[in-house]
Amino acid sequence: MQSRKRHAQYGTACSECSRIKSRCIATSPGSPCERGNFQVHQRPFLTLFTQLANTVVFDLGLNQPPQTIPEAMLRLTIHRPWLSATHTVEEQRAVIASYYLSSIVSSYMRRTDKLLWTPYMSTCLDDFSSTGVPGDLALVSMVKIRNVLEKAFYSPPNSNTSAPETPSDFVALVLKSELNELTTEDPCPAESPITSCHLTYASFAISEFALSSSSPDPQHLYNTYQALESYFNAFLPFQPSAYPGFTLAELYQMMHATLSLRKLSFRLTTRVYDEDRVEKLASWYRQVSQNLKDASKCSPQKKGGRAAVFGKLAGMLESFNSGDKERPERRYDNDFNMNGVGGEAFLGEEWLGLVDQFEWTF
Repeated sequence: MQSRKRHAQYGTACSECSRIKSRCIATSPGSPCERGNFQVHQRPFLTLFTQLANTVVFDLGLNQPPQTIPEAMLRLTIHRPWLSATHTVEEQRAVIASYYLSSIVSSYMRRTDKLLWTPYMSTCLDDFSSTGVPGDLALVSMVKIRNVLEKAFYSPPNSNTSAPETPSDFVALVLKSELNELTTEDPCPAESPITSCHLTYASFAISEFALSSSSPDPQHLYNTYQALESYFNAFLPFQPSAYPGFTLAELYQMMHATLSLRKLSFRLTTRVYDEDRVEKLASWYRQVSQNLKDASKCSPQKKGGRAAVFGKLAGMLESFNSGDKERPERRYDNDFNMNGVGGEAFLGEEWLGLVDQFEWTF
């Protein structure tokens, strides 16, 4: 009786994860996602939701192919009678969506570990590539981009005390090659405007990863500039009215890329001065800041809602800008690495506080 009850509970939880993902794909075309709504601020509910999703995946064995255990082996295994001999398509979508969710939370919030990738999940991804369902194709593109970008996030960090065995520029070259291969596949990530943003952001983040020294190679600076240009060419056509539909990943990527404009501008000004490119970087920065202000007016005006979030993000950009003018001798930009611009200034309590205010969609 207890086994059947537990099976039903986990089945309900899994179905809810799948239903949430499907609903969010419908509300944000081309963007596979999970949603969590949180009522109490300054609490790690997002992390708990991610861990709960991972627990459901493990207990239902969704990250592994269905297996029939021989009777002789039953005495040597943990008895889980609620496991099914088959996995439904919705369960396959749920495990891939759970991986994507945990990867985003792990990389961008640093509050939990991501769900480990398994060979069976690769099989699920291959199956989705042939369904012809737009949501499945978007899921495939997003996850493949994440799989490449994950290797940069979890590569040995730049440190004064422990140098990575593999040079960062070599790692970046390999990852960029893997990313370029995705553009030759079907479906191509760049076919959708929003997945194009994810693809160009990944290219920028990998290029930035190569800028690990205090005196980066001018070619690496130029590669990063080109990658940022591609990202903003894909991102800026989105009108402020579309910003409320952005996911957590897209907001983070926007802020990371925008704040990186300051870092790159500083490098171009002090090392290889290029007035035209420096002005272009500044114009992108101003445009994103203004768009965030406009987006705060497009969103429902309720306390702690999306309007407040966009207003605070715009305020963060303005505070960084004014900080440069008031304290020119202070350098925020000493290290180029995957930790993002401003380091803890961006990924600190202020950013996490905004996370709890947003009706988060992934």
